[in-house]
Order: sequence, then structure tokens, then C-alpha cells
Amino acid sequence: MKELSTVLNKKEMDRLDAFLQDRVPDVDVGREDKDEGILNLSGLDGFLTAIVCTPGLVMPSQWIPTLWGDDVLTWENKEEAEEIITLMLRHMNGIGRSLAEEPDDFRPIFLHHPAGGTTITIVDDWCEGCLRGMRFDPGYWNSLPDEIAPALLPIHMFGNEEFDDELDELPVESIRQLQEALPLSARILYNYARLVRLKGMEAARPTRRAPKTGRNDLCPCGSGLKHKKCCGQKTVTD
Repeated sequence: MKELSTVLNKKEMDRLDAFLQDRVPDVDVGREDKDEGILNLSGLDGFLTAIVCTPGLVMPSQWIPTLWGDDVLTWENKEEAEEIITLMLRHMNGIGRSLAEEPDDFRPIFLHHPAGGTTITIVDDWCEGCLRGMRFDPGYWNSLPDEIAPALLPIHMFGNEEFDDELDELPVESIRQLQEALPLSARILYNYARLVRLKGMEAARPTRRAPKTGRNDLCPCGSGLKHKKCCGQKTVTD
């Protein structure tokens, strides 16, 4: 098994993408009465980005079963389960390392489709996956401070169907700008989550109290007097 810190290569990404796409029968794709779960690498990339940007620890045992939606996945064998889960964990670690160490180089995985001599960028799957990953801590995501909350706007715009009509009315340039804002949104959300995590660690750290000074000990103020004759004197108030 490769180290979980090893970044996926293109062949491994293609393998993970193919697994996610092939696990759902074609007749079930697009059914409105069924949660299909994560269907491709772009959706998984958004999902894992949200997990990485959540301050509280979300264990793989919590998020892996939710990837399949309403289905209960049956692995072909132990080797397949180990292979796919390892690929997912490595990809999640790669996202976290990129956001932490090389944030300017962080690039979400979007879909690209050729159309009429040009290429259309589709970010919906990534944003939908991101919103799915946020479900593990809705209290946190719904209470972001005013200066951070706007980073969620492009994710909601492309990830929620309720914004479809609004997007249809936007000019192409405005849609492109919203798409290009997504990497920055991820960086902002990750940095804020890291700050929250550090504050939580500080709050949980035990506080060491200085040893109590005895009345006959030298006063800690440095006067050279005994504590009872200096700062340790009792004061009497009227």
C-alpha cells in the first residue's frame, strides 16, 4: 500500500473517477426520487475539500458511507475496497496539503466539455459535492462570520438548484467570474477553519498555575523582603 501522503497520479485519478461513474447503473442516473451520491471525481474533490475545511474531525467511517447516497455499496472483494478507499484518503490528504502549503496552486477538479470549438467548464458537480461534505457540521457552516460567509456564495450558486434561474439570467462573463472565485473560496474557508481549530486547541490546553508563594518566602516582586512583609501583607479596608 502506498503512503497516504502520496499525491494521486493521473492514472490513479482516472481509476477513481471510473469507479465512481460505473457504480451507478445508467437507468438510475438522474432519478429525482433517489440520492445517487457522488458520481465522479469532480464531486468527490468538492466533497473532500469541504471535509478538509471543517474544523472538527470527520472520520472516514462517517463520510465514506455517505458517498453512495441511497445505495449500500457492495465491494467486489477486499482488495477493491482497500484500493478505492486508499485512493480517496490520499486524495483528501493531497487537498489538505495543497491548501496548507501551496494555497496559490490549489486547483479544484472541474469538468470540461468541448462545445462548438470551445470548452465549457462545469463546476456544478464540485459545488454539489462540497455542499454534501458540509452536512457533517451544519452548525459551523451556518454560523460563519460576516467576513467569511461570502466565500460560500459561488458554491451555493452552482451547487443549489434554487439558483438555476438566477444563473440563467447572468451574462457569460459573470458566470466565469463566479467560477474563477471558487479556488479562492476554498482557500478562505480552509484558512478560517485552521484558525478555529487552533483556537480550540488553545482553549483545551491545560493552564499551568504558578506555585503559591509562602508567607516566609522571598517576595516574587524582587524586593528582597519576605512575602508577608511585602506584597503578601493583608490590607484592611474601611
